[in-house]
Amino acid sequence: MFIDPSGQTYICDEGCEENLGRRQYTVDDMAELYGVSFNSGWSVTNRAIAMRAVYNIAKKLQKERNSAADAAYQSCLENMSGPTSTCSQSTPIVTSDAFKETYHYGIDFVWGCSGCTRLGITSGKKEHTIMFRAFYTTGDTMLRNTNLVMHELGHMFNNLNSWTARSGTTYGPAWSLTTDLAANRDGFGEEFVYQQSDDISQSEIFADMFVHWIQGGWATDSVLSQTAANARIDWLNRYMPGYLP
Repeated sequence: MFIDPSGQTYICDEGCEENLGRRQYTVDDMAELYGVSFNSGWSVTNRAIAMRAVYNIAKKLQKERNSAADAAYQSCLENMSGPTSTCSQSTPIVTSDAFKETYHYGIDFVWGCSGCTRLGITSGKKEHTIMFRAFYTTGDTMLRNTNLVMHELGHMFNNLNSWTARSGTTYGPAWSLTTDLAANRDGFGEEFVYQQSDDISQSEIFADMFVHWIQGGWATDSVLSQTAANARIDWLNRYMPGYLP
């Protein structure tokens, strides 16, 4: 994806062109296509950053969904039991549908959160609302703010895929993290770039793992860090596909 310097327009890949019938279109066009809404507090530049995060996630979801479908088709072909057996190959999913189906067809981005102590906060699974108090204004603001939005969308991904049993036990991505992953922040990339929290909590650790799943950015400064990063990558590769539609 390319954002022009003014932040006004996106020029995107074949999925965008296929859906909208033209090569270039506005951030608001893109938001509508992906099932995203913004309140009036958002500047065009900040909307473009948020949609960059949405698109990065959508590309990852698309890749995972299409890879799984291809693998299932190949497995069917390899295990056909007789001449009358048939295997059907599904139509590849486009980025916008991959995002909408994962996020239950709607995300409301709200600019303005006077009661927030952090830059962003994500609502429960019913509201589909993510509020931001502010964005970063120093350093690589494009990268930091894109990752900030993805972190909050990681929380929403967790919320939408979590449930509580009658026993009171909660199940879902964050609650499935093994102790060695949930009890520390080993293996993560730079703080407040690839990590948006320093909390040792399952929810915050999962949201930062989600950012790394999309963006990479794992720590490489030592053998210990790389080993910890590889353990998180292995968990993501093993369990994340099971939470996709």
